[in-house]
Amino acid sequence: MAIVPLIPITAANCFADLGMLAATQTQDAFQRAPKPKDPITEHWLIQANAQGALGTLSQAPPHLILEPPTTSCLFIGYWQQKPVYLQPIEVMETAELIPWRTWFQHTDSQHFALYSTCAQVWHWWHEHIFCGRCGQQTLIADHEFARICPACAHTSYPRISPCIITLVVDGERFLLAHSPRFKTGFYSTLAGFIEAGESAEQALRREVYEEVGLHLGRLHYLGSQSWPFSHSLMLGYLAEYQAGDIRLDEEEITDAAWFSADNLPLLPPQFAISRQLIDYYLTCIAAHRQ
Repeated sequence: MAIVPLIPITAANCFADLGMLAATQTQDAFQRAPKPKDPITEHWLIQANAQGALGTLSQAPPHLILEPPTTSCLFIGYWQQKPVYLQPIEVMETAELIPWRTWFQHTDSQHFALYSTCAQVWHWWHEHIFCGRCGQQTLIADHEFARICPACAHTSYPRISPCIITLVVDGERFLLAHSPRFKTGFYSTLAGFIEAGESAEQALRREVYEEVGLHLGRLHYLGSQSWPFSHSLMLGYLAEYQAGDIRLDEEEITDAAWFSADNLPLLPPQFAISRQLIDYYLTCIAAHRQ
């Protein structure tokens, strides 16, 4: 039997007691910053394409190279305060090429931002070799992620698609869903793309109603995370349940159910914002049980 607290557990109470999720996130070893002006004598290197990156699980990239980068390398930032470069490689099948999703399953939060950036930058580098307006071959800008057409000056940047991701909460219970893409027993938070003309909050209410048929009360923004698949920028919210019974959009969701701290399914990895939303609310519940 679920414990009914004297003071209802709500997203608003979590804010009052524990503060913002973003304040608890750790600083990544990977940082975006301007390209170094001084000559580079050593650098970190990741060789990658759309499928994955070269390396082994016991020797994960990036790898330290004790010489200047080649002209084929793209500067993407700093790893442990040294310049880190991406060397795009062609699509290939080799035992040393480990898929991005496998890297993410075995990585830690320190590597996630680096790998996510590499995966998205490779797509931009590969998909905009030629100008989408006039067809001329583009040039890579030296000071930013941009490919510029020398003929018509059209500029192409890496694609970023804003999405919402939300944990719907009601007292000590919270809603998780199973997608057809998930392995058996694995559940996560609801998510969806923001459509043209929508605010993030409008998209959140629409997605939740479309996928599980629930109406929401107050929404509380907690934090964001870049996700490399579908070029997503995930905007994370707690959403308070208001009304409705679960009704599935069976094309998107195969199951959705209310869970509690005492009854958890298989959950996303800890570096994923979906898991951070869940863990944040579990911390809220634990604090109110004391």
